[in-house]
Amino acid sequence: MRWFCRCMMIFGYLIMLKGTVLSQPLYDIQLTLDTVDCINKTACYNVQVRSADGTDWGLAGQNYRIYYDGALATWQSGTSTLGGSYQNFSLIQDIQNVDASATGSNLAFEDDLSFLNYTTLGSPKIS
Repeated sequence: MRWFCRCMMIFGYLIMLKGTVLSQPLYDIQLTLDTVDCINKTACYNVQVRSADGTDWGLAGQNYRIYYDGALATWQSGTSTLGGSYQNFSLIQDIQNVDASATGSNLAFEDDLSFLNYTTLGSPKIS
């Protein structure tokens, strides 16, 4: 249980993002807990992207950068469940346990920063 609480603290640092892409309508990006395996000490999260105002818009290439506390968790694997004309999940960078304290980033875990950079390509519409 202690591990689970510590793992959940990691994602407490992640904030639901809202923004615009050029002239595109608003969108929401959030991480949602999918599964927890206490025996193997793993938790799986889904990255969800949706239109914030219900307007359909084209979703082409996607690139995500997720920062987390490397002292509390490690990344193990990723997959895409988008299907259709989307390509598979592609990991660009998996940087773990970097001391970024000299950057002045205001992250509480900048002295043990881990970073994922991944992409999924495609062109269907979402709503």
